[in-house]
Amino acid sequence: CYLYLINSLNIAQGKQVKHVDNPGITVNIIGGIVIKTMGLIRSPDNLENDVLIHPEIYLEVINKILILINVLALFFTGLICFRLTQKVELAMLLQYAPFVSWSTMKPLARVSPEQLLIFSSLLLIVLLIWIVEKNDLEKYSSQSRRITIFFAIVCGFGVATKLSFIPL
Repeated sequence: CYLYLINSLNIAQGKQVKHVDNPGITVNIIGGIVIKTMGLIRSPDNLENDVLIHPEIYLEVINKILILINVLALFFTGLICFRLTQKVELAMLLQYAPFVSWSTMKPLARVSPEQLLIFSSLLLIVLLIWIVEKNDLEKYSSQSRRITIFFAIVCGFGVATKLSFIPL
């Protein structure tokens, strides 16, 4: 967690990330935004000292923001799935999926890239449901291009989060 905090602090200060052999640039960017925002709210004399003196406060807020991102992703996954399929059971099943295994829930207890892998996976699920439900993409080449771009963005985000996203 502290590696992500220090990298996030570097991003918040406009410095280069020093620890690059660890995945999670997306976590670092979100952390940098949170640290910068908290710096405006807390208005310390020296942001760097404040983060180093009170790291748990900053880590807790970053973690809550990452959890909020997943909560919103779960909500919108269910909502979009229901709107596309008109099947409440399928929407609820997709929303329940991350809670099936403890190994999926365990990363939510700390700042880690795995939290954003859940988010990325939910985005992929929404895109796949969209393709299945709108299976007439051959007729609309502009829609095909748009979906390809969405897939590229989601896959790029997932890989920037952690390389283990590549098989998905």
